[in-house]
This record gives sequence, C-alpha cells and structure tokens, in this order.
Amino acid sequence: MRNFYENNRLRPFRDDAVFRFYHEATIMSKLSHPGIPKIYDVLEYQGQPAIVMELIRGTSLFIINSGELKLNSGELKSLWDKIVPVLDYIHSKGVVHNDISPGNIMLTHLGEIKLIDFGISDSPMNGKRVYVDFTWGTKEFMSPEQVQTPKQVDYLTDYYSLARTFLYLLTGNSPSKNGWAKGERGLSDYYTAPDAVFRGDVCECAENFDGCPEDWTQFLKPYLAKDPNERPGKLSTWR
Repeated sequence: MRNFYENNRLRPFRDDAVFRFYHEATIMSKLSHPGIPKIYDVLEYQGQPAIVMELIRGTSLFIINSGELKLNSGELKSLWDKIVPVLDYIHSKGVVHNDISPGNIMLTHLGEIKLIDFGISDSPMNGKRVYVDFTWGTKEFMSPEQVQTPKQVDYLTDYYSLARTFLYLLTGNSPSKNGWAKGERGLSDYYTAPDAVFRGDVCECAENFDGCPEDWTQFLKPYLAKDPNERPGKLSTWR
C-alpha cells in the first residue's frame, strides 16, 4: 500500500479527517489478527478516499447494551477474555488504540470479537508518534493521561479505557451519570465544558461501582487507577 503520509496531495495535517482516514488504513494494513478487520484495498472513488475491508456481521457492544438483551456478567467475562489477546497483539506491534469504548468493540454473529476504528491509534511504543499534540478519544472512556499528557501515553491508557468500558457495560455508570454532566462538586457540563475544564474533570471524576458485581469490582479497580504507574502491567483474564 502507498505511503500516504508522503503524499503531498493529502496535506497530512494532524487534525485533518483525510489524514486520519489513511492513517487508520496504514495502521490496520500492518496488523493481522482474527480480532481485527482485514484491509483489502485503499483507493479513491469519485474523488473520495475509500477503504475496502472485511464485512463484519455483528453489532457493537454499545448497541447491544442499549437494547433489552443486555449481556450478563458471565457473558461479559467471556468477551473480556476474547478482547485481551487482541490488545496484547496490537501492543506487541507497538500500537496503542487510544479509543477503546463500547462503540469500537463489535460482537459478531458467531460470538467473536472485532476491535474497530484505528483512526486515532498511535505508535508511541516504537517511537513513531502521530498525534503528539492532540487529545482525541471518546470522553467517557479516556484515561487521565490521555487528556493531560497525550505525548506520554502508552498501552496502559488502553487498559484504563477497557476497564471503564466494561464498568459501563456492567452498570450503565459513566462520568456523565456520576456528577459530571450535572455539575455536582464543581464539575463541568459534559457536552459544553471548555477543553481545559474537561481535562480536569476526566481526572477528578470518581468511578461509580454502584451495581457492579463484587468480583468485577475487584477485577476492574486496579486498571482504573488514575495514575498509570499504579495499574497492572499486563491484562489478566478470567480463565
């Protein structure tokens, strides 16, 4: 595949949607794992960039959790064990996803996991930084270091986001339901907060474990440490 970073026509500004589009294709084309969609081609169609990739027959965990048939604790343990090898693999390749969230994890009709949306992934672990000056991600699932010091994030930010994703799937609890959006304790409005205030809120808002099974609470807490140095250095599985 062409090296799109060197294509001057694409004007690779770090906040440019076209740059992110081809960045995602470039990252995914270098990864080969059953838990990651395959990239078949990258092209331009009628002047618009396009990626030809594997068709995923399934739905995201966000959509599943929003419906009536929510996943139970046992089912979520199985899914956790399936996503861990995917993250272990991309991290072994020097890639940090940077946007682990319920919307970016898909469950196929065969019960397998697919990790999608590598548009803001980065390669801090092998020195190939891309988004060094920008804070990207899904607000409710970003790690404190991702909003405070994006130049310094590593694979531990994915651990935090994964743990928060499963806390949400288990309880429905998130910062927007934990005083953030309501402005309690001086925290800002979730949708309209200025960037500087939002960054502080991500770091200050406590995790809400109400309704979380005790075994999950003890399992997730270490990964949700605000200080990345206090998180486990490796993801555990249930089996």
